Amino acid sequence: MPEQPNDPDSTPPQPSGITADASEAGLKLIALLERRLGLPKSLLHRWIRTGQVRLNGARPQPFARVSSGDQVRLPPFAFALAEQASKAAARKGGAAPQPARAASKANAANVPSPARQAALARQNRSPTPQPSPEANPSLARQITVVGELDDLLCVLKPAGLPTHPGSGHADSLVARLAQLSPNAVFPPTPVHRLDRDTSGLLLVATTFASLRQTQELLKTRSGIVKEYLAWVEGDWPWQEDRLLRHFLAARRAKGMEKMAAVGPDEGREASLIARPLARCAGATLLQIRLLTGRKHQIRVQLAAEGHPIVGDVKYGAFRGVSPALRLRLHAFRIVLAGRAEFTRLPSWEAPWEIRELPPPIEADREAWQPAAGAGS
Repeated sequence: MPEQPNDPDSTPPQPSGITADASEAGLKLIALLERRLGLPKSLLHRWIRTGQVRLNGARPQPFARVSSGDQVRLPPFAFALAEQASKAAARKGGAAPQPARAASKANAANVPSPARQAALARQNRSPTPQPSPEANPSLARQITVVGELDDLLCVLKPAGLPTHPGSGHADSLVARLAQLSPNAVFPPTPVHRLDRDTSGLLLVATTFASLRQTQELLKTRSGIVKEYLAWVEGDWPWQEDRLLRHFLAARRAKGMEKMAAVGPDEGREASLIARPLARCAGATLLQIRLLTGRKHQIRVQLAAEGHPIVGDVKYGAFRGVSPALRLRLHAFRIVLAGRAEFTRLPSWEAPWEIRELPPPIEADREAWQPAAGAGS
């Protein structure tokens, strides 16, 4: 019987692999696989547990940290499964994770770095995004880059745009950043977040090391200052800088979760400094410096003082203000001590318009800590 030629389709699939990029250095292995493949974490854990994933030839632990250039071997069909999962999610209308592979040198040479994109954006010559076929063209909108520093970008988030995707809205800052750098192995990632209806400055990391370092600075409140502008209802009763200190906890009411000011034994401390800048139309303009970072902190603390932010549907009483009015809260200054300062005033119309940049609230955080048991 004559020997049959080899059928190329019958060749058993071979294990594929990926190489950790410099921007991914420090990531846990399981997080690297999630980012690259977009597959369920349970499946990835099983691959690692059964030895189908190798890190530099050895059997790794799922939470091992990867370094630049590390070789990760994957089981057969890993990328095929990832492509199928991405297309299936796209058909269902979900925000499908796009499998990310390291770009070839030829392709990478034609893709500007995030820093270069920022420079081009400031010159009104920003590069055209190259979304995948499944990408939503409506998301490929220009991101305003206010400045850059090393592996950090400072971008301007408009009011009404959520930071992260979620139910009921496909558009988000994260989605726009992904399309701004569609070939980035480590997609630009927000270091922190702003509420959907809050506008203003937000830091974005272009490497995992930068993301981890900056988040740690925010966590410890060392070396980073964030300031906001807010129009609040009524006549603010103080003329000088005022420390507000509350304890916040989540509460559910009428099927909706809201943060609330509670007793010291029930919640987490939230502190800020408020400085009045102007008074107009039965409202007061406040400059806010955060001393802690809690969910909805500014909105809850000001409402607890009887002066909710103008346009706040969730925590305000509106007192004659139209519900169609946008939330008048804007993150206008971020200072990285000794490194950079980013500022951008809000584009509010009259009578809420602000034309002059207020000087920073200079404050020693320790000096503003009240004695134990003191109120706000």
